[in-house]
Amino acid sequence: MRAQVLYGPRDLRWEMRSNLEPGHSEVVVKVRAASICGSDIHRVMSKHTYSYPIILGHEFTGTVYSIGAGVENLIEGQPCTVVPLIPCRECEWCERGKYSLCDNYSYLGTRRNGAFAENVLVPAANIIPLPNNVDLEAAALIEPSSVVLHGMLRVRLHLGDTVAVIGLGPLGMLALQWARLLGATKIIAIDVIRDKLKMALKLGADIGLNSNKDIISRVYDETNGRGVDVVIESAGVPSVLELCLEMVRKQGKMLILGMPLTTVNINNHGCPN
Repeated sequence: MRAQVLYGPRDLRWEMRSNLEPGHSEVVVKVRAASICGSDIHRVMSKHTYSYPIILGHEFTGTVYSIGAGVENLIEGQPCTVVPLIPCRECEWCERGKYSLCDNYSYLGTRRNGAFAENVLVPAANIIPLPNNVDLEAAALIEPSSVVLHGMLRVRLHLGDTVAVIGLGPLGMLALQWARLLGATKIIAIDVIRDKLKMALKLGADIGLNSNKDIISRVYDETNGRGVDVVIESAGVPSVLELCLEMVRKQGKMLILGMPLTTVNINNHGCPN
């Protein structure tokens, strides 16, 4: 099979690899579509992975290609997506069902080979079957969409809330759409790139604001001086975190989706001790 293999920073190579054979409780998925996570870019451009060589790719869809022994309720040709986190199922956290806290987890595309290849080997338990009428290219965004939804559910957005989304990359665009579906009344999209603001308005934002233009006072103008109920940071820029704190209302909520790559320092802005 063909695969795109990362051998080191900025060293990606197309290779022919041996065909995959599923072991017990495993499935080989024929990849239909794989999206590029922001973390994949960091892994390619700098040393942000665990070992080399590695096949990246953890946001993907495909069809079940071959099935190992002990696998039930799956058939060849079944459309599917895959949960990339592979828990050990033996530690304390796995026993509690909190797989994301597993002490000894593996992960497709970072700790074991992922989906930037024609086929990928996965545990059958990680397969999520999809209906036959689902667009598999669109469904490749199920994984990042679920990441954003998890965060949105954690901040418990309420019907009628005013929401600000800062940073309109893929996660920011997903966040504003989830905010609308979860009942936000007013959504303020914030970025420095005009085309992203235009796209945000098409996807459901009510207002698009350039963050370089006196953003705090403009947000307060749009919220009658009270600030937003929920602010979502998806830029991954340390300085933006301070903006978030300034624009959220008293007892408001802040969701951090971005991943800053440098030290984060937050000033108290003169707040009393």
